[in-house]
Amino acid sequence: MKKVLSLVLILILVLTVSGCAAQQDDGKIKIVTTIFPEYDFARAVVGANGHVSMLIPEGSDMHSFEPTAQDLADISESDLFIYVGGKSDKWVEKVLENINKRKTKVLKLSDVVSFGDEGEYDEHIWTSPSNAAKIINAISESICEIDAENDIFYERNAEKYIDEIVDVAELTKIVIAAAKHKKIVVADRFPLKYFTEYYGLEYTAAFGGCEHDTDADVETVAHLINDIKKDKLSAVFHIELSNKNLAETVAKSTGAQVIELHSAHNISAEDYKKGVTYVDIMKRNAYALEKGLN
Repeated sequence: MKKVLSLVLILILVLTVSGCAAQQDDGKIKIVTTIFPEYDFARAVVGANGHVSMLIPEGSDMHSFEPTAQDLADISESDLFIYVGGKSDKWVEKVLENINKRKTKVLKLSDVVSFGDEGEYDEHIWTSPSNAAKIINAISESICEIDAENDIFYERNAEKYIDEIVDVAELTKIVIAAAKHKKIVVADRFPLKYFTEYYGLEYTAAFGGCEHDTDADVETVAHLINDIKKDKLSAVFHIELSNKNLAETVAKSTGAQVIELHSAHNISAEDYKKGVTYVDIMKRNAYALEKGLN
């Protein structure tokens, strides 16, 4: 918290002294997002009419993120700032006290889709395709408010991207319907509550979606191994950017194959350079389930 407060003070000083010199103004909408799903959805909607940036560096963990003075300056100079609004980005609330909301429109995803029951707290609302569609429409509405003259363009882009998501979601449902099993064992954090609910999958997981402590005790390891053996499952899953250590330990004791399920919370530097999208990740997950559920 002290670090965030000091950064806020730096931002105020920069704004006072230099007006926080912005990047060259080319008339395009400047959108700042905290994480990958927001970044991907915003760039799909705004197209060539905007610049979209992501504060969380590719390949890094949102849960340990601390904003820099430059990040705060970028937020203050943006036309639209998008964040989740959960426990992982509490720092945002302090930052928002010091920006000009007449200049910067703010979109909080938890105002669009609820996190659900506190007992099953999960911030990863975008893992459900239906939630992703709601978020994309909310982003489109925000951009249209900023640039009403091109609202049809943004609305069509949003509709097109939602159609792509729906197509892959339907393909994934077909894969699951035809699968031998309808259960996944995740030897990792579990940022997939909304994903499993949407597709009707049962699950066993080692940790919650936002847990910092991921050192599994003997009881947890035994539970994962027993579930795989009892249900005769062929795969143990891990999430993106994981060291896979726990999954590999479980695999050695069960003969299960180790497979990635991607929550789209962040992507690797390599995927970022390739321009990988949320839809691309959905396709990977469909293939992963086809392998892992049979």
